[in-house]
Amino acid sequence: AGEAALQLMSQRLPSRVMRDAFLFHVVEFRFAIHPVVGFVREGFELRIDSAEVAEAFEVPLAFLMDRRNHEQRTGTWQGTERRYFAINFGRHYIWGATAGILMNLFDSLYGER
Repeated sequence: AGEAALQLMSQRLPSRVMRDAFLFHVVEFRFAIHPVVGFVREGFELRIDSAEVAEAFEVPLAFLMDRRNHEQRTGTWQGTERRYFAINFGRHYIWGATAGILMNLFDSLYGER
């Protein structure tokens, strides 16, 4: 099913967007993330696995794509200072790989950061 979705998206989206935003690999942690962007119909009911996800929430795309909401922060992990992206949305804090994926999407759509 995942390959079929990527094939369909590749037919409908520019190759630059597919390459830059949707095939984001996190090599350092030895796993790959393949985000998919799509539309859901009103009334869609999300079912999450509570063993993997504590909470799901919606963020308007316009908010995510507004560069005024993007932050670059630093933190220390295993004795090394690292930079990462973050987005504050109300009581929610989007950071790390998730924020990185959103920044890749932003760059693919707008060509800037």
